[in-house]
Amino acid sequence: LAPTLLIIFASALYVRYKNAPVLKGSFDAIRLCAFAMLIAVAFQTINVRSLIHTRSILIVVLSFAIFIFTKIHPAIVIIVAAIIGGVWR
Repeated sequence: LAPTLLIIFASALYVRYKNAPVLKGSFDAIRLCAFAMLIAVAFQTINVRSLIHTRSILIVVLSFAIFIFTKIHPAIVIIVAAIIGGVWR
């Protein structure tokens, strides 16, 4: 019940202040933190030897650059990187 009420309250505040620069900056920071956490989990679960391959390094660098320099959602970047990694074996 408490998380639901918190989300309702947060969404009401977002609707009211969605154009505030502070809120936009906060969401950009949250987005970057979420991506960093996903990368950390990926590094914990993958084989270290697979990082030595040039293709894997290229996929990671390109994924990070796409995430930083575009407004593409992190989930899309991760899915596309996984598909490219699976096809490009």
